[in-house]
Amino acid sequence: HWKDALSKTVTSKPPSEEHIESTYDFNRRANRRPAAEIFRKNYITGDPSIVLNKIIAPTLILWGMDNPTVMHLEANVMQHWMTSAYTMVKKYSKLGHYPYIEEPKLVAQDIIEFLNGKVDKKLLKTTLIVQTP
Repeated sequence: HWKDALSKTVTSKPPSEEHIESTYDFNRRANRRPAAEIFRKNYITGDPSIVLNKIIAPTLILWGMDNPTVMHLEANVMQHWMTSAYTMVKKYSKLGHYPYIEEPKLVAQDIIEFLNGKVDKKLLKTTLIVQTP
């Protein structure tokens, strides 16, 4: 069940056995469902532009271009709404909703470069597309 569900909604390729097992483990935990119901009941999305334009910290937005859940152009919309922050969108070809699960080493390298200031000169509403294996 989880392999099929993850393949259709999260990953751009068949999920790894580790991903399937961790999803299964999370979803079979005792008392998880009542907490999830409380979260869903109280979750209000509101207008994201109101929240995003208040962010002032430099921000790296990571997105899989083969995301079956949310189209990659949403990353650019988020960036557009972040009017008070320097931003960089990094899109990964051939990756889905969780690029950091599908290609953790590649994504970790990009995050480390961002946190170490190695891309600061590129921050200013930049969108980069990374070709992945």
